[in-house]
Amino acid sequence: MLESQNLLAGGMLITTMMGLRMTDDGDRDPNAAELLTAAFPAKLDLLRSLTGPERELKRETEA
Repeated sequence: MLESQNLLAGGMLITTMMGLRMTDDGDRDPNAAELLTAAFPAKLDLLRSLTGPERELKRETEA
């Protein structure tokens, strides 16, 4: 039971951080940076490359 609770809690945290676009604020807000680093210790650079403002700008210019 505890393992499934941890899985759901982690998923909800990730969904919330993505919905709030915390990756955009990670360089300016130390609290956001701390949370992102704790949640994605090994994959933060990959996450930023997939969700960052550069990606959004590229998508808009392609349309």
